[in-house]
Amino acid sequence: MARRATAIAGLRESEQGAVIVVESGNALFPEGVPGGDAPADRAQLMARSMDLMAYDALALGVLDVGPDEVNQSTLGQAGFAVLSANTTWLDGSIDVEPYVIVEQDGFSVAIVGVTHPAMEERAQSLGLDVIVEDPIAAVGRVVAEAAQRADVIVLLSNVDRDVNLLLAEQAPGIDVIIGARQGWRGEPMSVSLSELPTAIAVVFLSTPLAVAGRLPLRGKCG
Repeated sequence: MARRATAIAGLRESEQGAVIVVESGNALFPEGVPGGDAPADRAQLMARSMDLMAYDALALGVLDVGPDEVNQSTLGQAGFAVLSANTTWLDGSIDVEPYVIVEQDGFSVAIVGVTHPAMEERAQSLGLDVIVEDPIAAVGRVVAEAAQRADVIVLLSNVDRDVNLLLAEQAPGIDVIIGARQGWRGEPMSVSLSELPTAIAVVFLSTPLAVAGRLPLRGKCG
């Protein structure tokens, strides 16, 4: 964690453009089903650490969700945006938004989150009430809305790779997809970028695969 914080601080110091720090999900309970105090303590520590490193957003993953009382002390206290375009939490146990707009250096970046459909089973096992939509339909709808407000659209994803590829084809407007699942190391997929005078450095780190990278973005203009 200390090395991660040092790397992010170094990028913030060195980059001439804005720096946006994101997590594609499954960060809080990477070992699996939470049980006992140790996993809950670790999840709380991870959420607090992400706050201290000034993360901008987390795409809600299956392994970010625990019992309701733990969610209140982790996701419920988070200073970063918790994103999921395709889940609706009917009991209010988790407060999520489909996307967030980050304003940097005079232009706008929309960060959209998408959650793996296995969230439905996970939530039910924990006694949480959630509706999980088809990722492609939900992301398409949200991207169309976000495109009205943003210069660049970044999708944070913890769905399977084949679904990410379909999203790139079927959700016009996405500029970059960032995600890691099933051993795929999550290299960013640049869908369609054109130039603006200022670049944004998007820093993406995925737990537990320890994917870290720096992605200079140039947004769509005019």
